[in-house]
Amino acid sequence: MPHHIVVIGGGITGRLVGFRSSGATILDWGPPPRNDRLTRSYGTNYLWEPLLDIPCRAFQVVTHVDGQIPTEESILAYKRKINKLGDGGDWSRQFQHETTGYDIEEMPQIPILYQRRIVEINPVARCVIDSTGYVHFYDRLVSTVPMPSLLALLTNMPPPLSMPKFQNDPIYVKIGPRPPDAPYPEDVLYVNYLSNPDVPSYRVCDRFGERHWEGLTDMGLAPTKMLKPGKIHPHPHTEMWRQMLSTYDIYCFGRYATWRPDELVHETYREIVQWANSL
Repeated sequence: MPHHIVVIGGGITGRLVGFRSSGATILDWGPPPRNDRLTRSYGTNYLWEPLLDIPCRAFQVVTHVDGQIPTEESILAYKRKINKLGDGGDWSRQFQHETTGYDIEEMPQIPILYQRRIVEINPVARCVIDSTGYVHFYDRLVSTVPMPSLLALLTNMPPPLSMPKFQNDPIYVKIGPRPPDAPYPEDVLYVNYLSNPDVPSYRVCDRFGERHWEGLTDMGLAPTKMLKPGKIHPHPHTEMWRQMLSTYDIYCFGRYATWRPDELVHETYREIVQWANSL
């Protein structure tokens, strides 16, 4: 007998879950999008690997720090600027001077119920109540929303242990036209990390006819987009919570849902595929 799956969040991760889980109900708090531009279209976001069964195109990526080929010294200076010296990510790959990136050519068209903000999750009754008052019963619940948001919605569960707050820094993105003196052709994605602490933006990216500035403040500009939670910082108990939630058939997918700062989309998708195949 098929399991009914309810997914919280209709962004890229929620759509990928829906793509691999036929018949899933996907709930999103926002209105229907005016276009299909997802948050990963803002700033320096691209796939490190293509996704299984989803058409992806490849392109060249060139990475600099302060306009030069990255060195250990310049990378450390940049990490110091954004307060991530303890970052456990794959530095060698992130700052590789020349590499290949990928982008999704066309997102799977998945039915999504919009303007359905979740107001309560009852894991004992296995149901989700949305802002319209509708009760969605499920066999398995998938969360793609930030972990602290999920935990705040749970009822009839022991409260989480007292522990430090989740820490994050919103990212501000300003988008403008790619300038005529851009250093690389338009079909090359160019990333320049900025280590100078006196420069408000920490990264500039030329991507396909646009220039994107990213900062942890508004950079003195009117930002095009503010991404939240933005940069997230590790928390010591997230894996314990994920294990506890799975005992109630609640599963977390995506960087923010798992609260793993270095998780990448292709890694998330690999976990989704494995999970869906196990059902």
